[in-house]
Amino acid sequence: LQLVNDLESKFNSKGNHKTKNINDDQTRITFSSTLDLSDDKVYLYLTDIFNQQTNIKETVIQALTTISKEKKTQLLTEEDYFIRKMSGSEYQKNLYDHYRAYNDLLLPNLNVLPKNVKDTLVLFALDHADNTMLNILKQHCCIPCTPNGRTLNKPSKLIHPYCRLASLYSDIDSLFPYGGQDSYLREDRLNVLKLLVSTL
Repeated sequence: LQLVNDLESKFNSKGNHKTKNINDDQTRITFSSTLDLSDDKVYLYLTDIFNQQTNIKETVIQALTTISKEKKTQLLTEEDYFIRKMSGSEYQKNLYDHYRAYNDLLLPNLNVLPKNVKDTLVLFALDHADNTMLNILKQHCCIPCTPNGRTLNKPSKLIHPYCRLASLYSDIDSLFPYGGQDSYLREDRLNVLKLLVSTL
């Protein structure tokens, strides 16, 4: 009798698991059927930190519009973002959170953006950088350097402008962050850059 009970329990367990998978598939299909899908759009979700600075959302959208040219950026709620994320690979192709937007679109294309837009994006990333964003910033030439700020360098190539090594280099070497105390040379931002390179 115990053997029969064990087999029944095992069978019921398998049956429930199968039903769960079917329900998951049905849910995915239901979600997907209500979503628009266009190659001409960038579907973007920005977290609450983008509500902490005036016009930063508009700046991100402006930058993405410039970079992606004919594609329109559609802002998503958190719920819409996760529904799309669960709805299959075809819905994830043009789906971006702020990490992916910075890594795949914004930072690799800073040179096509106006200086004020470029600086706003990078300074915001420095001010709100967690470990994920720090790792993204490390990979890209995104910090304007001396002598005039036109050259962008990776953080790993920079020298702290006030360290003892600084006297060994000139502004024309493009190794110092370029800006004022209200931008890249502000102490807290230099401290963030220190996390990205041992010589800063």
